[in-house]
Amino acid sequence: MERFKKKIKKAWRAVTHSQKATIGLIMILLLLLVALTAPLLARYGVDQIGAGAPFTKPCSAYPFGTDNYGRDVFSRVLIGTRVSLRIALTVAALSILIGVPLGVIAGFNGGAVGAVIMRIVDVMLCFPWIMVALCVAALIGSGEKVIIISLVFAYVPTFVRLMQGVVLSVKEEEYIAAAKVTGESRFATVMKYVLPNCLAPLIVEATLVMSFVVLDEAAISYLGVGVQPPTPSWGVMLNESSQFIWNATYLSILPGIAIAYTVLSINLFGDGLRDILDPRYMGGLREN
Repeated sequence: MERFKKKIKKAWRAVTHSQKATIGLIMILLLLLVALTAPLLARYGVDQIGAGAPFTKPCSAYPFGTDNYGRDVFSRVLIGTRVSLRIALTVAALSILIGVPLGVIAGFNGGAVGAVIMRIVDVMLCFPWIMVALCVAALIGSGEKVIIISLVFAYVPTFVRLMQGVVLSVKEEEYIAAAKVTGESRFATVMKYVLPNCLAPLIVEATLVMSFVVLDEAAISYLGVGVQPPTPSWGVMLNESSQFIWNATYLSILPGIAIAYTVLSINLFGDGLRDILDPRYMGGLREN
């Protein structure tokens, strides 16, 4: 328990020493707070037509105004936070669960199995994720499942290539040779020595992928094959407001600001983590 507490304190000290990581973490915590309390903060139902007069401009009663159906935009943007974060976390988790084992196998075992895995990855990279999304929508219909399947298809190769490269570097270290000499099994060697040394780039890549997924989800929903109305996805809101962009500009600007804030917060935290996990940075931190 004491060892775990020391690791937590060390990680917290490292984060607070990085300005980008600190700012990004604060922004993410605010975002999570909004997502958790969105049902309490939302004044009206997300699909409540006639909550106000259509095209009411932002005011005290409707902080973000109302759309063409009289729905409260503030409530819809708040609930949209939950949709975007849920999809981002799901895609990142599934991509890691599929991509990491394949990357480890390709890098540690190599040979014909590794070559086959990497060639499959090359084929997957040939297909634009937008085209994959449209094909999936044609087969199984629109919805969140289209976004998740198409983006997992798009980002699994990223984690496979990342892990293969890192594992190829790690397995040349002397402690891996020592593990083989002492009779450690391949599985034990990977779990004890390889994966712990791959965590740093994996964590950084996961944060960056989450920020990309937020943008990609908005793009797919904007095209009309992702999240479907009346679910208040930010991409759906941009799609619905595009025809009123000159008469009610706020309908497009406010969901866009929400997307920009989310992507900026995750990117700042990811960049800060990359600096923190740099051995040169940590070395300087230990000296202070």
